[in-house]
Amino acid sequence: MKKNPLNFLFLTGCLWMVACQSQPNKAIPSQSLVGKDDILMPYRPQVQAAATVLLRGDDFRATIALPQNQALASCCVYVAEDAQPYDSLPGSGDHVWQLRNDLSYQKLFPDSLSGELVFRAGSQQTGRHDWGGLVEAITLQGDTIRWPFRSNYRILERKPRVNPVKMNVLYIGVDNPIEISIPGIDPQSIGVSAVNGSIVRIGDGYRFRPSRPGRAVISVWAQIDGKQVAMGNQDFRVKRLPNPIATLGGKRGGPIAKQVLLAQQGVSASLADFDFDARFQVTGFTVSCQLQGYKMQSQTHGNKFTKQQFDLMKRLRRGEDFYIEDIQAVGPDGLIRDLSPMIFQVR
Repeated sequence: MKKNPLNFLFLTGCLWMVACQSQPNKAIPSQSLVGKDDILMPYRPQVQAAATVLLRGDDFRATIALPQNQALASCCVYVAEDAQPYDSLPGSGDHVWQLRNDLSYQKLFPDSLSGELVFRAGSQQTGRHDWGGLVEAITLQGDTIRWPFRSNYRILERKPRVNPVKMNVLYIGVDNPIEISIPGIDPQSIGVSAVNGSIVRIGDGYRFRPSRPGRAVISVWAQIDGKQVAMGNQDFRVKRLPNPIATLGGKRGGPIAKQVLLAQQGVSASLADFDFDARFQVTGFTVSCQLQGYKMQSQTHGNKFTKQQFDLMKRLRRGEDFYIEDIQAVGPDGLIRDLSPMIFQVR
């Protein structure tokens, strides 16, 4: 009779099943029996902060990733605000860490719904804040395992420093130097904008040119953790430049020698004791005097004496008065100004 190979395979399978059922039960290895070193090696505490640079009054928030291992029964985190928030046991190797007796710790547990473990802190003190601690886990066998971690964040002043270099008032028509800084922020990460004027960066500082009298506002922002954060505003008063003083050969009036008078080319105007380099140009004036009982006068458009005016000046005698009136000048703000007259007595 010819053997059927299918019958042979069926018989072999049945014998194998009987052999397996006759063996005693053996425990199947599971993750709950993973050794302590196996749990330690793949996990390192990871801290994810919402922001590492904050403004005074803001709250710091960070999540701490916990080990995900079925061999662990529970996890918590001990947190302290210190640059060295843990110690290692002497001679214990790299895997044994302990809490410091001189520090106060927060004991944090993961949220029951989200599973996240969150550390929160609020501080009014500016500067660097160090923090860290130990992630502590209890294995199914009752062993305690700890992992260290450290991190930090910074608290900055909410109000920037916006200081005029020369005066507390800003003037129209001139470059007003401004110093702007935010403690703890790179100057290249600072941005500014202005209302009632234009502001530009020049070297390490800024130059502001107001548009009209009244009030100007400089707003400051900073690039922090990839975000543009408004840091504050600073208000300033804006004024027109004061009127300059007209002079002739550096004199505002009074006695003058005739030869000194004839040596002058014209009238000038400038601001006395003023911090800004604001230049004014005289645009016209009238000279007058009494000659033989008659009032003689001559007008010019510009800052130079005309030939007719020089002829009048040459006819002046000792003790006679010489007037320069109707003086007008224009400054960097484009405004035409009427200046005070000058009276000279010829010697």
